[in-house]
Amino acid sequence: MQTALFQQWLTVLRAAMVNDVDDMCATLATVIQSEDRERLILLPLDELHSIMSMVQMFVDERCMWRVQFERFLKKTVRTRDILPSYLFIPGVQRIGKNAVGGGGFADVWKGELAGKIVALKVLRIFGPETECAKIFKEFSKEAMIWRQFDHPHILPFHGCCGDLFTPLYAFISPWMENGDMISFLKQNTHTDRLAMIRGVASGLCYLHNLQPQVVHGDLRGSNVLIDGNKLPRIADFGLARVADTQAVSLATVSYNGKGSLRWQAPELLSFTKDATECVKTTDGSDVYAFGCLCIEVFTDRPPFPGLSDGMVIAALLIRDERPSRPPAPAAQRGLDDNMWDLMQKCWATRRSDRPGIKAVYERIMPFTQWEERRDDREPFTSHVIRYIG
Repeated sequence: MQTALFQQWLTVLRAAMVNDVDDMCATLATVIQSEDRERLILLPLDELHSIMSMVQMFVDERCMWRVQFERFLKKTVRTRDILPSYLFIPGVQRIGKNAVGGGGFADVWKGELAGKIVALKVLRIFGPETECAKIFKEFSKEAMIWRQFDHPHILPFHGCCGDLFTPLYAFISPWMENGDMISFLKQNTHTDRLAMIRGVASGLCYLHNLQPQVVHGDLRGSNVLIDGNKLPRIADFGLARVADTQAVSLATVSYNGKGSLRWQAPELLSFTKDATECVKTTDGSDVYAFGCLCIEVFTDRPPFPGLSDGMVIAALLIRDERPSRPPAPAAQRGLDDNMWDLMQKCWATRRSDRPGIKAVYERIMPFTQWEERRDDREPFTSHVIRYIG
């Protein structure tokens, strides 16, 4: 049975809806910014989910009260310790009996949603079912942020699926038929590599310019996918950061036998003074990883390809070494003196000495033709919220 308050606001919203969608949005904004906001948050869950779905609809439409609506969602999630029902998408079908790929913290399955092929990323979590649910909740709070992203070089996020891989969960995103960036470049050797690099820089600039800032935490070629227009899309943002905050059992895989530490800034390979925890990822460590990604793009190989992981740590922390300049083929792909100088600046030992990603973005070579069509603008900045309770 609906509460009197919920019924009251439904009546008001329905009346507004008759006149105009904008009226309904304005009415909802008035409610959320009034003293009744706290009472709304304490509504029974079924009624609260209805309100949250309506609020999210206007957030998705980029309405003028988007920031206020996002704050309401943030407070609701934190206060009630719930995830909104709109995050879970029904009707998803799994295609095939086996995963088609994997990397980092998840296996990737092919699926179908509303007649379109989608990617289903299933977290690799080992432990009791209650622990799986707890971990998924933390990832989902981060995923609520991903749902707000809107940039041509960021992989869209559709939502979650909880009934195909029980007790595990899947994150749903568009299927990228062209695969990851490094595999694509190996198969399409004449691709404009500077254009690819600039696209990644544009996407990373978008993430770093968000308020509050979003740090990727695991930037490398295998975490950049290529869409149907052959444009790079940054994926897997935030997974490493959330995993790092949880005492969880996450199975990871390496990149062609080379662990992800090859893209990590020196400070991430060190410990704090009491040696109990590692230093957290930052925008500066993302910039360092971006420089390493450039090495991948120009050479089709990971950083320090001739060294074991242990030798890489020694090279970085003991000898303060960086990747050496690749030979001539890389120059033919766009690695000139200007680009090499920029990459070296990204690898500065002190985080404060590295350029910001916006400065990096502005220094990279001029737009190529496809970027002039799709990305001839400053990286878009918007307000998003962090649902970390």
